[in-house]
Amino acid sequence: MNVQLPENWEPVTPELATLLEAELKREITHGHEVAGMDLRAVAKRGRRDEVLFASTDWPEGHVFVIHLTWSRETDPKWPSTAPYDNVRDFLERWPRDEFAEEADSPRA
Repeated sequence: MNVQLPENWEPVTPELATLLEAELKREITHGHEVAGMDLRAVAKRGRRDEVLFASTDWPEGHVFVIHLTWSRETDPKWPSTAPYDNVRDFLERWPRDEFAEEADSPRA
């Protein structure tokens, strides 16, 4: 992958990609926005459960940041998914999205 990923994101090995793709298929239920799509894992965010999945026409096709739950889901809103038009869109928006989420989070 010849893409400069945001800080804390790392490309996944083929072995880890296989595991993450299998977990995604296990978690996705009918009605989820990526149900039926052929996606492959391309990067993971540090020790978090957020994975960058790409359509088969990477890097020009749609990409999704999906927060895996490591549970079999029955509600189509899980796992949470953030869609991006393509990897360029992800790279342009991700840091702003991340900071916006942190700003909106309640503080303890």
